Amino acid sequence: MKQGKRISLYWLLLFFLLAALPALACSTLAGSDEDEASEVVVEATQEAEAEPVEAPTQEPEAPPTEALESPPTDEPTAVPAEDTSEAENLEGDSLADIFGAQRSGLEVDALRIHMISEDSTTNETSETILEFVKPDRFHMASQGFELIVIGETTYIKDESGVWIESPIAMGDMFGETINAFTDEESVSQMIEDLQVSITDLQYLGEETVNDNKTKVYEYSADDPFGGSTVYTTVWIGVDDGLLYRQVMAGETLDTQGTLTFEYEYGEDVSIEAPIP
Repeated sequence: MKQGKRISLYWLLLFFLLAALPALACSTLAGSDEDEASEVVVEATQEAEAEPVEAPTQEPEAPPTEALESPPTDEPTAVPAEDTSEAENLEGDSLADIFGAQRSGLEVDALRIHMISEDSTTNETSETILEFVKPDRFHMASQGFELIVIGETTYIKDESGVWIESPIAMGDMFGETINAFTDEESVSQMIEDLQVSITDLQYLGEETVNDNKTKVYEYSADDPFGGSTVYTTVWIGVDDGLLYRQVMAGETLDTQGTLTFEYEYGEDVSIEAPIP
């Protein structure tokens, strides 16, 4: 969500013009002074040639005098530079919180995500539940569709609500979704992308989310799917650094709306085969 700040050619030329003005003024003034000085020299020379020159009389040499010491002058007092270390440290700590929270799925054995998607263009709202239990269990439920993956086996709930075992293993189809939260390489790449695009970072204070005391941050970053900007607010645990809520708003893939993620961690997240 970082927006590139480009300086237009007009402002760039204006900058160089303003920077050149003092030098231009100095050279112009120096030129005029030189002209005046040359005229004075010519007049003085002409007058000197017109008047007779008298022989100089020798003056008695004055006794040498000790060099007079100039009175001490007060040196200007240096103005101390503004200390920005505290602000820089605060921003550094905030970024560390945000980047660390993106690794929440790597730090736990089980994770549940409740996702709410609100499309402001169509005023439609959808909800999805995603659950992960390491090393190879995944559960997704959304809008009447439900699926469980355990290793190489996939279970699907049909329209009548009956679970069946799929003849096709579908774990690979959802691999990107699973890796986005639980794979070290995928998460590290996401953090790397965020590091170069995050901007407008603000600390909003503390709030409680599902009995967890959290620090709230707001920032902007590039949309990974396009050139627009996504505005994100995150709630990060004060004690454990885990991500407990994330709200993303913006325009993505020609759709304008909001995505809200609620995160739960712990032993109550379990995934079992629905049929023997």
